Amino acid sequence: VLALFTLGSAIGLVSLSKLLSFILSRFPQSLYVGLFGFILGTLGTLWPWRTYTYMTNESGQRILNRADKPIIDGYTRYVPETDLAFIVCIICCILGFVVVYTLENRKQAS
Repeated sequence: VLALFTLGSAIGLVSLSKLLSFILSRFPQSLYVGLFGFILGTLGTLWPWRTYTYMTNESGQRILNRADKPIIDGYTRYVPETDLAFIVCIICCILGFVVVYTLENRKQAS
């Protein structure tokens, strides 16, 4: 089973790589816009600063599932306090943008 999973993963990785390489060579702008859209679309799911909201009954008690755990109804997202972890996160985001932007401009200049 593990060998089959590994083989499928390898074939999928190589196929996706070839497909993205083909699309990048023919439609680079469309690929960048599509990837950027996927990244923006997942931000809501990947947002690390959130609190859970749980399903409740009429009396305000949390509804539990079969494993006696509360059922998550959604999330409340918030901007965190400006502490060291938040500052490091923002700096890493800006640094990543600058690196990608710089590499892309050097590629176009060559």
